[in-house]
Amino acid sequence: MEQSSFKDRFSLGFLTSAAPQPVAPPPAPAAPEAPNPNGNRGASLTGSSLPFGIEAVLSSIGNQVLSKMKDMPNQSGNLLSVASISNMRFEAILPIVQFLASKGLVERTYIDPSGNDIYTVTPSGLDPNALGL
Repeated sequence: MEQSSFKDRFSLGFLTSAAPQPVAPPPAPAAPEAPNPNGNRGASLTGSSLPFGIEAVLSSIGNQVLSKMKDMPNQSGNLLSVASISNMRFEAILPIVQFLASKGLVERTYIDPSGNDIYTVTPSGLDPNALGL
């Protein structure tokens, strides 16, 4: 086995070489998804674009977060305080609150430049069966 020098192995000489570099072909299109047991492709019974089962997990955790938010003063709080009372990390609470907002259960009432937005529970979010759990 021939060992090449460090310079040959790790240099950027290929950038100045005249020989064209091979281009990888584009990836083949993905095969269509098989239908899940409820008959639609990759979506739950609510027709969302989330993969099957993910919406159930988001609803379960979202229900817990929503109940904590209902106990907050004025049923609103910034993301850090929502994460704190829910015993979750900031990066974990964000997609859950965004899911709740997509369902119309909370709304963003203030956009903070640093990302610590304020969310408020909507009247539909005050319904005890808001997420159907």
